[in-house]
Amino acid sequence: MKRGWVPLFSLLTGLGATVLVTWLVAGYFEARTRAQFEDAAQAAAQGILKRVEAYVALLRGCTGLFAVQRQASAGEFRAFVDRLRVTEQYPGVQGIGYAARAKAEELEALTARMRGQGMTEFKVWPEGERAEHFPILFLVPQDRRNRAALGYDMGSEPGRLRAMERARDTGGPAASQKVKLVQELEPPHQAGFLIYIPVYREGEVPASEAERRASLQGFVYSPFRADDLMCEVVGEQQQGTFDVRVYDGAATATNLLHASEGAADSRPRGRLSSTIGVDVAGRRWNLEFTSQPDFDARAQGGRIPLFLFFAGIALTLVLVYFTNSEARARQAAEQGAIRLRRSREALRQSEERLRLIVESAKDYAIMTLDPAGTVTSWNSGAEALFGYTSQEIIGQNFRSIFTLEDRAARVPEQELAAALGTGRFEDDRWHADKHGRRHFLTGVARAIRDEFGQVQGLIKVTRDITERREIEERIRREKHFIDAAIMSLPGVFYVFDQEGRFVRWNRALEEVTGRSAAEIEGMHATSVLAPDHRQRVAEKIGEAFATGYAQVEAEILTKGERRVPHFFTARRVELDGRPCVVGMGVDITERYDAEKALEEASEQIRRHARDLERLVAERTAHLQQSLASLEGVLYHVAHDLRAPLRAMQGFTSILLKEYAPRFDASGVEYAHRVSEAAERMDRLIHDLLEYGRLGHAPLPIAAISAEDSVNHVLADLGGEIEAKSAQITVERPLPVVAANTTALDAIFSNLLSNALKFVPPGVSPRVRVRAEERDGMVRLIVEDKGIGIDPKYIDRVFRVFERLEKPDAYPGTGIGLAIVHKAVERMHGEVGVSSLPGQGTVFWVELPKSK
Repeated sequence: MKRGWVPLFSLLTGLGATVLVTWLVAGYFEARTRAQFEDAAQAAAQGILKRVEAYVALLRGCTGLFAVQRQASAGEFRAFVDRLRVTEQYPGVQGIGYAARAKAEELEALTARMRGQGMTEFKVWPEGERAEHFPILFLVPQDRRNRAALGYDMGSEPGRLRAMERARDTGGPAASQKVKLVQELEPPHQAGFLIYIPVYREGEVPASEAERRASLQGFVYSPFRADDLMCEVVGEQQQGTFDVRVYDGAATATNLLHASEGAADSRPRGRLSSTIGVDVAGRRWNLEFTSQPDFDARAQGGRIPLFLFFAGIALTLVLVYFTNSEARARQAAEQGAIRLRRSREALRQSEERLRLIVESAKDYAIMTLDPAGTVTSWNSGAEALFGYTSQEIIGQNFRSIFTLEDRAARVPEQELAAALGTGRFEDDRWHADKHGRRHFLTGVARAIRDEFGQVQGLIKVTRDITERREIEERIRREKHFIDAAIMSLPGVFYVFDQEGRFVRWNRALEEVTGRSAAEIEGMHATSVLAPDHRQRVAEKIGEAFATGYAQVEAEILTKGERRVPHFFTARRVELDGRPCVVGMGVDITERYDAEKALEEASEQIRRHARDLERLVAERTAHLQQSLASLEGVLYHVAHDLRAPLRAMQGFTSILLKEYAPRFDASGVEYAHRVSEAAERMDRLIHDLLEYGRLGHAPLPIAAISAEDSVNHVLADLGGEIEAKSAQITVERPLPVVAANTTALDAIFSNLLSNALKFVPPGVSPRVRVRAEERDGMVRLIVEDKGIGIDPKYIDRVFRVFERLEKPDAYPGTGIGLAIVHKAVERMHGEVGVSSLPGQGTVFWVELPKSK
């Protein structure tokens, strides 16, 4: 080559090399910047997915409340959600709520129940006829926005309804399409969406879609304002890097959920862009990322490519400027070092933010592993759960947290291989902590990949669900116990709904009716009864729903046309939010047979009783006739006996008056004895006739003044009272009693005569007459200070002819107190006596007080 061409060749070679190096360096910076942009976009998309997964896990936890308690109250739901610290631990969500499934006829009872829990203004809105309603019953926290949503029927809006139906049919979470939340009270309004988790009656997800539709109870859900959520999730990441637009489905204006501040204004889009599709609870979201101007500027590598270009030209053109070029190269290297330090600092800050996020998730145990299963990081939640500190566990294999039997079965190695092979592994199993205590955990392990897609390790996130598992196991045991108890009941057990159709029953109902379970299912409760009993039982069912309780006797008609009598009880209850009747039926065949036998025996007894009454009436009539005849005979005999006695008394008086001087002393004494005997015989006959008349003659009862009766008797006894100097005290006034005049006079006459008679010789009688009133009765008391009666003879004083003293000491017939007893008995009263020898006697007669 000619020497003259050497400078030209050097120039061309240097320029070519300079252009090539400049192009390569610019391409390197372009590739690195695009990779950074793609990583940032992927991280933002993963952040959104992780945040949504966290919210779904939160909602799944809330369904546990309804698995334990079917109808939680507003206070219980609020207390449960408050313990989750939603606003602190899960920023970006507007709240957690519960919407119940209800039919149109159940809305009134549902509204009353909610108002009974303190929500006095609760109502279901908007109004309208729908197959099913899903009103919002609870929404926590209860701020002004959320309170405005209570009672809103989410089944009234098609977008929400489609999401609820998808969640119901799949048993998993379901996000709604873009909607306007009812919490948007004033502008600026944000786009929103909701995530639903279905709640089934038995707490578990049924196996088939039909079963899931039948046993749906309601939905636990969360509403989200899209702008608030995205600012919380990707707000810091996008600063100086990218703008983002989030579309629910295709990238159209109507589907736009969120646009960041830079994406929303009119400035031109950045040079770099990326679209990432994510699955959010069954909805396809498209995330459009565009670079911001500042990031585009950094993407050119700054001044480095330009510097290399001029440096190359300078090296080519002027070798003399080598020193200057070397200085510029060193300056460029220093600037590169500065940028490298800044990049490392940004990476450190990013790692620190990630560490803080991991450390703040205290309810979750989060650890990272290398491909061999060695622990490389360990958060505070893992320390609290497993008991190992970071210093103790980091560098150890994660086999330490598995149970001995799982280690022996090489479960840790299998989980590690599955996660490394597929990128994800989920498991629910028992783990062991540092002290050997067992915890039932649910967890997921994900692969961590570098920018080239190579697996660098794993991140494992677990949560302790031991308590939830124990609750579920206890519920399962209790359900098994209840089922066994119901099936073993000796009587018929049944549950039927408001339409009267069987919902549940025990084996006894099948055995009694002779019908299979398939035949009973869906039958009306009265269909198993005898036709003539069905209307009465249907009325009692209505009574049970109206008043809460009813009972009835009716006969079950078996398939073999046999009638079996039962005693049924029914009580209204609420099952799964709808009124039902639960009750039992007891076989009363033995009682029916016994009642029938008793009725036959009673009829036979009634026939015997009628025959006996007839015989008694006949014999009583004969007896009364005989008594009447006997009384007539006795009266005539007594009358005829008194005639010769009066003759004896008359002739004896004549003898003593006219012929006494002719008699000696013995004759006079004998005549006196004959006269006294005749007189005593006359009194005896008189008293016997009086006693007989009191026993059989009618005694009309009237209002009689006891005081008038006493005065009449004292007048008749006036001579005897004066002769004996007796002191008679009457405590007036004496009351009016219901008695017979003749009988009451006979009572006072005999009691006062005895009081005047039975006194020691030479002692003046002292008699006291008084009365006491008690409980509608009057007690008439005659009290004397006479010789008294020995207590051992008290029960004999009212007998006929019973005399306790010698006749010659105290004259009498021995019938007077018997007359008193008979008269009191005929007037439906009582008589009594108390006495001690030498201390006097107290007789009392108790008669009804006159009204």
